[in-house]
Amino acid sequence: MGLVLAGLSPKLILLTAAAVLALLSAGETGARGFWGVGMYIIIGSLPIAVPVVIVLTDQDRAPQRLGAWKSWFIQNQGRLLGGGSMLLGLLLTARACLLAQAAA
Repeated sequence: MGLVLAGLSPKLILLTAAAVLALLSAGETGARGFWGVGMYIIIGSLPIAVPVVIVLTDQDRAPQRLGAWKSWFIQNQGRLLGGGSMLLGLLLTARACLLAQAAA
């Protein structure tokens, strides 16, 4: 299902796989595991939910606002992807360092 929704985009598939592995390797069960998955779903659905809410709440100005956002995202796509990738790399590196320190 996730592959179909991701449109077979390698970038999205790899990010989703990294998130799933991080959640599974955390070993959280019960309520903490539920909240981890819930936060992943909420954050993952924001790119769809925010425009829908804007269209439903402000139909008059929604096309202009969403058009401005679209052009901004297109202009800054490289910076956003680079920053997100850097953040993910830093988080994974910090986690690996903490795990190595705990094992020692």
